[in-house]
Amino acid sequence: MLRFILSLLFAAVLFGAPLLGQETEIAKTPAQEIAAGIAGLQDKYFEFDLAIKAEGENTGFQGASGHIIWGGTRHFSIEFSGSAITDLGEEEQSFKVVADGKDIYMESEEGVMKVNLDVLEELQPQLLTQISGEGLGIEADEDSGEEGPDFEAVLAAGLAQLTITALPSPAGANDRRFSIIQDLETDEEFGEDEADAAPEIMVAFGIDHWLPTLITVDEGEGKGAEVSASSLRFTEEFAEGTFSYSPPEGAQVQDFTPMLQMMAMQMGGQPDDEDELEF
Repeated sequence: MLRFILSLLFAAVLFGAPLLGQETEIAKTPAQEIAAGIAGLQDKYFEFDLAIKAEGENTGFQGASGHIIWGGTRHFSIEFSGSAITDLGEEEQSFKVVADGKDIYMESEEGVMKVNLDVLEELQPQLLTQISGEGLGIEADEDSGEEGPDFEAVLAAGLAQLTITALPSPAGANDRRFSIIQDLETDEEFGEDEADAAPEIMVAFGIDHWLPTLITVDEGEGKGAEVSASSLRFTEEFAEGTFSYSPPEGAQVQDFTPMLQMMAMQMGGQPDDEDELEF
């Protein structure tokens, strides 16, 4: 579960970050309101601690903690470590993502992978168009030409497929809370036994920002998870070198940029003849 959550986090950063700089409109639904709020964070600089814990048997991990620093869509750092349950027993695992302005690096026990940011930005419209075509039912903006849907539109469309309801915050809680229900009956990832009851998800955002400060997942029968943010700090800038990255000594860095370009070509968005894969 730790690997799944962190993989989703990296995927969100990888495909969402470079297009966060889109102007947003006044939200009319909870899905649009949340999507617009998250997209509006692109010009903010902030950092916070994050903790993940799970309850119940067979959760896959004991817990994790980390730190996230956001210095813009091309400069950010995400670090996590936690205890995972494997066939060999309890093991410590770590995960790091760093964007240094030129490349995005992902470091784990398996090694280091990187993707060029310029290439990612060029290919991202094609990737988002592909994502939007996977049942989200959204189309490119009429004024966007061939750019395809932006990150906010894709996020809003995805959230619109969930049942989102505003909740009252507990006394003394300075936040905005929402209940999110996922329809598991149409999700092929879940079997028939798991599709009987969707997990109850609660997401709390700050009262004056749209960073999630608390996420709880109740799967019933004592199973669930909690993700909490703390020590949130907004700033105007970070110290020089904050987003520098050097691979561990002896680590092999695998460049996934050509693979990403090939994926885009297979999805029908082949680059111009003069463009070359960046091997």
